[in-house]
Amino acid sequence: MKRYWLFTGEAYYASGGMQDFIGSYDSLEQAIDDSKGEWRYSAYTKEDYFYEYDWFQILDSHESKIVSCSESQAHDADDDWHKKEVKFK
Repeated sequence: MKRYWLFTGEAYYASGGMQDFIGSYDSLEQAIDDSKGEWRYSAYTKEDYFYEYDWFQILDSHESKIVSCSESQAHDADDDWHKKEVKFK
């Protein structure tokens, strides 16, 4: 996996852990760019539309810490989540 890991989701529908994982990136800038949202296809309208994520967090897997995040976070998120060290097994 690449260094920067992007996690995103909807405010009230965070799946938790790796289920919110979008992808890994070589640069922080690439991860931040993708944190804005994604293009999706609507079977109903038969058109593409841009879906904006409600929240995001970017983990630096080399430093084991969150290096960027949105101002808003998932519903019921721990207020001190960003202060906690990420541990890998």
